[in-house]
Amino acid sequence: MFANRGASANPPVIVVKAEGISPRYLYESYLYSSIPSFMLVPLAGLRVSLEQLSGPLASNEVHGPARILFTNSSGVLVALAVQGNYSVQAETRYAQLNTTISCYDNTTTILNIALLASPTKVDSLRVVSQDSVTGLEPTTKLYAFLANATIPDSGFAELVGFQSTYPGVSNETSVAVNSTILGWYSTSLETLVMLSPSGPYSSYPSVGMVLFQYKPVYEVNYTAG
Repeated sequence: MFANRGASANPPVIVVKAEGISPRYLYESYLYSSIPSFMLVPLAGLRVSLEQLSGPLASNEVHGPARILFTNSSGVLVALAVQGNYSVQAETRYAQLNTTISCYDNTTTILNIALLASPTKVDSLRVVSQDSVTGLEPTTKLYAFLANATIPDSGFAELVGFQSTYPGVSNETSVAVNSTILGWYSTSLETLVMLSPSGPYSSYPSVGMVLFQYKPVYEVNYTAG
């Protein structure tokens, strides 16, 4: 239940703060159990949908369509609201967050979003339909064998590692292939994952391979005023 707004009440304010793992530190983040703050950067241009689900009792307000807002260069957006419950949807190319928040008069609701990368070690990689003359075809599939029979989620994934001219020797520059996970087959020992690359690519990793999938985590806080 929401109290009726008094004459001196200030309308609710919604603040969204978004950050994510920097591509610069993506592979290095694999070595950490929790991501250090220096590896995170603001998520600018994050698309956020706000839709009011409920309002004060006896309210005559007509709930309009969802509001579409975007974070600024600092990964922040600020919006005035009316008292009530809101559905929040934050969309990126990597993952999507769906949650609800509550807004109250004289209160700022702060939604902190972090887009983190969940890594899984790849034991081996098999490339199907490789064209050795013109490079790899856009439709070439990658079959990754994951350690510990890990079950991945469907959707976007990023395969990162290094190329090696000689066994046991890796280049300093990593190689990344953006892909979509089409499916998998799991046994008690390992999981075979089928990856469909997002577009043409000229190289793929052969050593130190890690499959990253992104997941959004969030926290809601409230401050007076």
